[in-house]
Amino acid sequence: MTDLRKAADELAQRFAELSERVHRLGSTAESATEAIDRFRDEGVQAEIEQLTTAVEVDRDARQTCQNRLRDANANLDDVEAALVFPELEDEARAVLAATWEMLESGGSPARQHALRNAERMINSAIAAKDRIVLQRQIGVVREIGLGILGDNGQWLRYSSEFSKSS
Repeated sequence: MTDLRKAADELAQRFAELSERVHRLGSTAESATEAIDRFRDEGVQAEIEQLTTAVEVDRDARQTCQNRLRDANANLDDVEAALVFPELEDEARAVLAATWEMLESGGSPARQHALRNAERMINSAIAAKDRIVLQRQIGVVREIGLGILGDNGQWLRYSSEFSKSS
């Protein structure tokens, strides 16, 4: 397998993985969706496939293929960058939902108050597109969740079950 063929295969795999991530997030990843659609609509992969085949008989096609692969990977880098915040937002919502669910099965008023505050901070961070605050608050919510598990004695049960399976 030539180095260009391998690079083309890696590009196709990366495109498939990013497409799945974009699809999973749906409308919350609008700019990533647009970029992935544009990549698909422009037929970038098909063009690179043709160029990798042409390299076998046309020396000039090698440079063109390398340039196109570089440009395509740069476009996928942009898609990946556009996914960072929507995926973080998705994680924040999932952690919040799970922690609220744990709190319903037993949690102190202090933990409930802390979770409400963290939720407000998360919503503010999402509105402001503040990745740093959002990451920090996800950690806060996880700590609250661990505290709830400890309060309910579930953490000890979980840790003992975990140690049995390892």
